[in-house]
Amino acid sequence: MKIVYKSFEQKHLLPYDGSTIEFLAKNLRITPNQVFDVLGVISITSDEFIVYLINERVKNRLRKLGN
Repeated sequence: MKIVYKSFEQKHLLPYDGSTIEFLAKNLRITPNQVFDVLGVISITSDEFIVYLINERVKNRLRKLGN
């Protein structure tokens, strides 16, 4: 599934599939359009961002288990 994102009067084809965007939107508790804004601001791929979120979640759970 190709997703078209309109930004600054330009259309960009994004290499994201719908499930990746849905996963990020659900976990960040933001809309799919806001996911694109976040990825654009931090200049990171969706896959790298998902790996980061998973690693942070694991760290947080380990901290909770340690307390």
